[in-house]
Amino acid sequence: ARTIREITDSIGGPFIVAGDFNDIPDCYAVRTIRGKDMHDAYADAAFGPTITYHGDKFYFRIDQVLYKGPFKAVDIERGDIASSDHNPLLTTFLFDQAGK
Repeated sequence: ARTIREITDSIGGPFIVAGDFNDIPDCYAVRTIRGKDMHDAYADAAFGPTITYHGDKFYFRIDQVLYKGPFKAVDIERGDIASSDHNPLLTTFLFDQAGK
C-alpha cells in the first residue's frame, strides 16, 4: 500500500487506481493508498452495500476504484462474470479539463 501511494504521489496528474485490493473499504491498505486527496468512486456514486467477491462463501466488496484529479464518479455498477469469483465495478466518470 505504501509503495502504491508513493507511485501515485509521483504521478502529479489525474489518475485512477482500480482493482482487487483484497481488503474491504476503509481498511489500512485502502486508507493508505487513498490518503487525503483521493476519492472512493463507490462511496461517491453508489448507494448501499454491494459484493464484489463471492468465493468460498465469503461475501465482501474487496475491489476498489479510487481516483484523483478533475474527475467526478457519477455512476458505478456491479457486473457479473460467471467465470470469476469477483464481480467487476463499471464506473462512469465526468472529466472536467478545466479542473472545476
